[in-house]
Amino acid sequence: MTTNTLNLTESEIQEITGAVRRTTQVKRLREMGITVIVRPDGRPLVARQHYLLITGSVSTKQKAADKPTPDFGALTHVA
Repeated sequence: MTTNTLNLTESEIQEITGAVRRTTQVKRLREMGITVIVRPDGRPLVARQHYLLITGSVSTKQKAADKPTPDFGALTHVA
C-alpha cells in the first residue's frame, strides 16, 4: 500500500479480502472489524487511516505525535 489516497483502492481491497465480488469484500472487511461504506454503485469504501489503525500499521503513539498542539505561549504576547 504505497498510494497516498484517502481511501483504499479497489485493488488494495481485493488484496486484503482475497475476493473479487464486492458483496464478499464488504462481508470480509466487516468480519475483520473494518468500517465499510457501500457506495451507490456497490463498491466498498474504506478510509485508509481507519484501515491502518485497525491493522496496527499506525501506532497510537504515532497517531498522538501527529496531532498538532496549541502554542499557549502565544497568548502572552497579545497586545
